[in-house]
Amino acid sequence: MQTIKSFLLIIILLLVVPGLYSQTSELNAISDAIKTTDTKTIYDYCENSIILNIPGANGKYSKTQSRKILDQFFKDQPAKEIKLVKSQSKNQNEFYSIIEYKSEKQSFNFFVEIKKGGASFLIQKIQIQEIKP
Repeated sequence: MQTIKSFLLIIILLLVVPGLYSQTSELNAISDAIKTTDTKTIYDYCENSIILNIPGANGKYSKTQSRKILDQFFKDQPAKEIKLVKSQSKNQNEFYSIIEYKSEKQSFNFFVEIKKGGASFLIQKIQIQEIKP
């Protein structure tokens, strides 16, 4: 009986752990891309179209449009300090991160929603809100 329980535990771990590793590495890659203002990597992790709610752009945009809009945001607001505030799961297939982004001029909170799409996690929505002093 103990052997069967051990075998079942090993099978469960073999099925679950690779998914957890993939999820963690993807979420870290997305957070790191925002922290380094790497729009190419952000682009790579975007759904074909995503919702952007940022100063100057609100709506659903293609990956290419989203990258151009984010490039312009990062150009207009060069990063001075960026830190991950929170990263949490809504459920097994949905996660969100909050990243504090400070430029010379202003401070912002990035809210990033990520959902599982097929075998990987993809960005569904990016919202950037100015933090009022």
